[in-house]
Amino acid sequence: MLKLAPTAAVRGLHARQRVALWGSRRFRTWMAGRRAGKSYAAAVWLLGGKAGQVSAYCARTLKSAKGIMIAIFAELNAKHRLGLQIRASTGTIIEPSGHVIQFYGIRDSNQADLMRGPKFRRVFVDEGGAFDDELLKYALESVLQPTLLDLRGEMVVAGTPGPIPKGYFYDMTGNPGLEDPQPGRWPVTHWTFRDNPHMPRELVLEEALEVNGWTPQHSSFRREYDAIWCEDAEALVHHYHGEQWAKPPASGMTIMALDFGVVDQTAWSIGRQGYETRPHIHVCETMGKNNLDLPEIASITRAFREKWQVNRIVADEGALGKGYGNNLRNQYRIPIDAAPKMHKRARIDDVRGRCAADTFHLCEGAKSLYDEWLSLCWNERRDDYHERASCDISDATGYMTEAFSAWEHPADTKIENVTLQEAIRLAAMNKAMRRGSSLGRI
Repeated sequence: MLKLAPTAAVRGLHARQRVALWGSRRFRTWMAGRRAGKSYAAAVWLLGGKAGQVSAYCARTLKSAKGIMIAIFAELNAKHRLGLQIRASTGTIIEPSGHVIQFYGIRDSNQADLMRGPKFRRVFVDEGGAFDDELLKYALESVLQPTLLDLRGEMVVAGTPGPIPKGYFYDMTGNPGLEDPQPGRWPVTHWTFRDNPHMPRELVLEEALEVNGWTPQHSSFRREYDAIWCEDAEALVHHYHGEQWAKPPASGMTIMALDFGVVDQTAWSIGRQGYETRPHIHVCETMGKNNLDLPEIASITRAFREKWQVNRIVADEGALGKGYGNNLRNQYRIPIDAAPKMHKRARIDDVRGRCAADTFHLCEGAKSLYDEWLSLCWNERRDDYHERASCDISDATGYMTEAFSAWEHPADTKIENVTLQEAIRLAAMNKAMRRGSSLGRI
């Protein structure tokens, strides 16, 4: 019999959640649609350890893990008086028994390697469809499975289906939501909002179908809510059909953009536009790294600037990024401009439009951007990337592309024919163009 504590929390689960908890295999999968109660069941499954034991909840990023689970553990704590210590800053839950539940982000292999030390009691890996195949395989087989040997621990890999029915996670789960289910390599429990008595079925249908203009047969509805693997190309934000990989121009206007990460990774994107090939943009190199301090960010930025003979550097200086930008300028003498803050959807559409027009080219050094795009989906409002997606390199690329858009603006635009607000914007663009036309490094 599976021993879980607290029993009151287990009794509060609906039937399909309890079936998922009581799986007989150590390694298994959960395939659950939106509003099904998967995360709530995960929190209950992770509870109940003994003093000295550690369990892990893993998502694509630590920020995502906290955003999903902190509120759920707080609700369980208040409802059942569990006496949990909830440390939101570190993503740590401590039970009165001394059992620790630690949150992790697995954004890359380096972050996965940080989990090699502990001997885990249980590991829950969420958002399986959001990982690229290579990273998920490495994290599960090379890192996490060996951490469960000492305690004969259990692991659940869960999520909603990805936009393309293939890959490592698809092979694990199969397609259990079909009328004739297709088995995967691991045992799977499948359920949806229709199995959740706490979720009004008609309200979910109204929000999902009427607001988005879907039908029950729409691929996004079947994937997100019915948890059925199906081809859903509309859910992917970026569709790159260019040559793989393009050769970067030998010279041209070169712009580097940074997206500072405090909890998430810091990302760099370097693009070049040949002076004779405008408006074509070549993304020469991209990178994202976690847990960097300011000297490390400065060192990487200087190295990229030297390698690619960068003409201009822009960075997202929203929120805490402003402090990073000021320190890089004043302490490290790296000339960084604040990136323009147009609407996020406008930046995304700029990149999408260039890809559609075949004027956006990825070089081999931009493989990390290409990999990010393979699973990068829209949020439900389609005005931003999905809140659980890894998108820092894409954000940096958006800032880089936006900086090129200013440089490309015709220099002979007549200011007197536009409004005052537009005139100010055009003057700023022309200033950027004059700076770029010097061909010298900043």
